[in-house]
Amino acid sequence: MSSKQNNNKTKNKKKTTNKKKSKETSKKRIETASRQYNFPSENDPEYLNKKIEGKIERKQQIKGKNGSIIFALLKQVKIGMDLNRVTLPTFILEPRSFLERFSDFLVHTDPLKTLSITEDPMERMLKIVDWYFSGWHLTPAGVKKPYNPIYGETFRGIINHMESGHGITRLITEQVSHHPPISAYYAENRKQQYYINGYIYPKSKFLGNSAASLLTESSRMDFHLLSHDEHYFIQLPDYYARGVVIGSLFAEVCGKPVIYCKETGIKVKIVFAAKKFFKGKLNEVKGEIYQNDKLVYNISGFWDDKIHYFNKKKKNEKKILFDLKKLKYNKIYVPPIEEQDEFESRRLWKEVTKGLKNDDIDYASKYKFALEEKQREDRNTRKEDETLWETKYFDEDENGNWIYKHINKNKYQENEEIEQPFGKPGIPIWEEKQRLKKLKKSKKTSKNEKTKKNEKTKKNEKTKKNEKTKKNEKTKKNEKTKKKEKTITNEKTKKNKKKKKVNKEIKKSKEVVKQN
Repeated sequence: MSSKQNNNKTKNKKKTTNKKKSKETSKKRIETASRQYNFPSENDPEYLNKKIEGKIERKQQIKGKNGSIIFALLKQVKIGMDLNRVTLPTFILEPRSFLERFSDFLVHTDPLKTLSITEDPMERMLKIVDWYFSGWHLTPAGVKKPYNPIYGETFRGIINHMESGHGITRLITEQVSHHPPISAYYAENRKQQYYINGYIYPKSKFLGNSAASLLTESSRMDFHLLSHDEHYFIQLPDYYARGVVIGSLFAEVCGKPVIYCKETGIKVKIVFAAKKFFKGKLNEVKGEIYQNDKLVYNISGFWDDKIHYFNKKKKNEKKILFDLKKLKYNKIYVPPIEEQDEFESRRLWKEVTKGLKNDDIDYASKYKFALEEKQREDRNTRKEDETLWETKYFDEDENGNWIYKHINKNKYQENEEIEQPFGKPGIPIWEEKQRLKKLKKSKKTSKNEKTKKNEKTKKNEKTKKNEKTKKNEKTKKNEKTKKKEKTITNEKTKKNKKKKKVNKEIKKSKEVVKQN
């Protein structure tokens, strides 16, 4: 190889390295400057397991003040008891609210991007199932429970797909009931022509060595695809914390949820299998896909690795339905804390989060207790005043379903305006407010500057006028003085002349007298 070729190769290598460096620097700068919450976060130890590096180790020994949650739990619970009223120790908390948990389903929305233009109904269902399986792996290793939301608490977030031409995905969640604890959620993407409305009512139970959060029968998700006038009814699996008394704590997703579309007649029966004591593997998934009650595909795999779908008669023709390693992450934007409402999750829990992230359990516990006490006081006040809490974003229908107040059920129109409370297309409402605030401020500033300028000009003109007047007065005074002086001088001159004349006549008369 010639030296010229070597030089070119070196130059190209340098160019590539420089490009990479500038790209990385630019990326870091943008991420630092913008208000982005990126999952996975490389800096947050709570979310390190979100890096996709094969299977995640779910077992973990919790290091708390007591070294375990056993004593904290056993004082309060009996087998079969509802855990909703049980206070968990602070060290077991994940530093975010349960309301934010639903954003995990929107971190990977790639399968939904082409859903509205997919013609085959089975393909559409497979894409929805692919998206559904992506929502379970974004949890901290071991067992960590998010904060129990305060009654009336809300969470807002958006994902911006404007650059790729896929619009904006918006998310609103609200704690609509305290007893029983119900969290309602709504997500939409007008450009991709879907919206999701649902609620989660976790019925928690203590089962000896496990604590369960039962969702399958008590929660629901309604996925509406506007482009095809389809509604997908989606159930959620149950969630278990194992090893509460004996062994290491670990989380397990179990249950038999169903995904069903009435319009296409396609039903997916899913089994999140529980690991047996001596055999079996964690996070295993099995299932069947039916069309008009006829079995079409079987499903098998692991939701923290790969899931395949296949026809039992053609097992060799397995196709990948879900692959964790190939997932693409979206960045969730939330309003900055100073622009959030008093009851928005991150603002509400910021001191508790601060304590947990700094490993200061006493600090976190103090603020957690203060929040819970405030909630009790507010509840008692409402009881005494006989006032009902009015929900901000959701209404309950006659069937007990919580429906978002501002649903737009019309099909997407090109260049349509997005109505409140979400703001203009591409601009979150809190940024729009901030922009208008700045504009108002700058207008006010320019108005003030203009006023100041006018006042200054007026002042200068007044000063000039005063100076002119003073000058004129001085000139007049000087002229008067000069005139006076001239008059005095003239009078003096006249007097002198008269005196001279008199003296002259006296002298003349003296001479006449002398001659005589």
